[in-house]
Amino acid sequence: MAEELNAELELKRKEELFSRLLYAKASYKETEKLFKELTDAGVRGLSIDAYIAYQSFLYFVKNELCDTYVFNFIGNALKQNKDLLMVEKLAFLKYVGTKAADPLDKEYIPACNRIIDECVMKRYYFNFLSNLQDCLNTPSMLFDKTIIEYHGSTASHVLINDEINMQETIYGIFIYPLVIFAEDKFDYKK
Repeated sequence: MAEELNAELELKRKEELFSRLLYAKASYKETEKLFKELTDAGVRGLSIDAYIAYQSFLYFVKNELCDTYVFNFIGNALKQNKDLLMVEKLAFLKYVGTKAADPLDKEYIPACNRIIDECVMKRYYFNFLSNLQDCLNTPSMLFDKTIIEYHGSTASHVLINDEINMQETIYGIFIYPLVIFAEDKFDYKK
């Protein structure tokens, strides 16, 4: 009985420490071991959900390295049809799309196809989606386009050549799909 109580208290202490580290915006290197310990012990709550969302945001929007164990967690949630934030789904899709050398786990394919369908409905076209064309039902309309992707501040207004408005997708990521032919030239100036 005393051992169970000590183990429960230790788990609570770790969860509180994890929450404080999240609040302090600690790097994934400082939090990944603790996250794994907590989730392996079955802890689920606001801190765990916040960590998954924050790591997904850092990976998808800010292009920062993050705790890859998060993607196992998201993948398992997708397999179980659990509700996830769009940024979590997109981060997972980007993660599997950039791991083109590794085969996609067949259990993830239906969930990934649902996310791609959702992206197409919202007109979210990202470059990494083309990496998934061999293993998923990626619409062919994505393959004939060059996707201009710009990461800025949310609610910004991004123009190309003073005439083309880029569409804001999520968290300050702007896109504009266009078809560029071999003889076309496209200059990029920041």
